[in-house]
Amino acid sequence: MLFTPLPMMVFDLATEDILWSSESFLQLTEQREGIFDAHLETVFPNISFHWLLEGKTEAPETVVWNHRTYRVFGGVSHPEGGQSALATTYWMDVTDTEEMRRTLELTRPVVAILMVDNYEDLMKATPEGKRSAVRAMLEEKLSQWSAGSEGMMLKYDRDRYLFVFEEKSFSDFAAKRFDVLDAVREVVAGEGVAATLSIGVGRDADSFEALFKNASVALEMALSRGGDQAVVKDKLNFEFYGGRSKATEKRTKVKSRVMANALAELIDEAKQVYVMGHSYADMDALGAAAGVCAIVRKRGKKCRIVIDTENNAAHPMLRRLQALPEYQGAFLSGDDAFLRVQPETLLVV
Repeated sequence: MLFTPLPMMVFDLATEDILWSSESFLQLTEQREGIFDAHLETVFPNISFHWLLEGKTEAPETVVWNHRTYRVFGGVSHPEGGQSALATTYWMDVTDTEEMRRTLELTRPVVAILMVDNYEDLMKATPEGKRSAVRAMLEEKLSQWSAGSEGMMLKYDRDRYLFVFEEKSFSDFAAKRFDVLDAVREVVAGEGVAATLSIGVGRDADSFEALFKNASVALEMALSRGGDQAVVKDKLNFEFYGGRSKATEKRTKVKSRVMANALAELIDEAKQVYVMGHSYADMDALGAAAGVCAIVRKRGKKCRIVIDTENNAAHPMLRRLQALPEYQGAFLSGDDAFLRVQPETLLVV
């Protein structure tokens, strides 16, 4: 053990005094003399070993010590004769691996779609001879914002731009809350119509196709919320930045499509689906529940409707639905539904 290539160190778990270390471990320290019988806090300031007391065999996080990064493993032994417990730790230097991992994370690609979401209104409010100047001002604002990111911006439609950059630049954009939204508002047409921008950002995906899909979904979400904002989508979550302008009527179809796609994904991921309206259900609540139930069946999943079958304002409609073959056994009381709920259940309210 004295010459093992894996650095090892043993200390008293009760007193936290260092009792022994291997030669390779001594080479890691900056105080080669006097390490034995020294207190842990003296050698390892601000490093906790409580995970050993919790029965764990590896530190929950990597440990940074003397400008190097380590994965620390360990175990507790109880010597015979009533002596206090001993903790043996094993130190694996992962500095180079961690630097490679951080470099990989910082250089992962991010895809953004930028859309001037009132482009038509902007052009209509601008005289024919000045439209090219307005477009040039818009592109100048986008170029100034993206400069320094070492990314690539490409215009692929009259009102849309594709922006590909690295993860290391995303934190700067997010910290400034995508201030390009404010910059673009400074572009004003002749009749006082200010340009607004919507941004959809796709992150944390395994391919450019998936990144572009995430960016497209994020852009639709931004438009459904009224535009003039940035929405970031990763594998699990949405993040929202901006959103000062009021929603317009032309966004309602987009919002419906976004909500429908989101509901379809939730249904596909669930093992069972329960639909529940408000208490003392009326015709609207029951009709909506029946509609969602039909959607769930269409996607190949079983669906139950939670309703108080005695106290409601829709008895005639409920009786007619219960008589239909596709709704046999579909209606449950609250107590029955509670007993039947299992993991990966989707509740639609």
